[in-house]
Amino acid sequence: MTGFNIVKVCCMCGATYGYVLVCAPDAPTKESHGYCPECAPKAIAEAKALRRKTA
Repeated sequence: MTGFNIVKVCCMCGATYGYVLVCAPDAPTKESHGYCPECAPKAIAEAKALRRKTA
């Protein structure tokens, strides 16, 4: 059985905040980028502020 295990990595702080075991534990891992629950509100606030500046 082949496939990947997915590790979620936060774009802001670099912390891993999620792990999706797709197949066997010894399968290769792939990084999926997003925002951890701690950084998500900050990222959303920053995006809104940027939109206000450019609008």
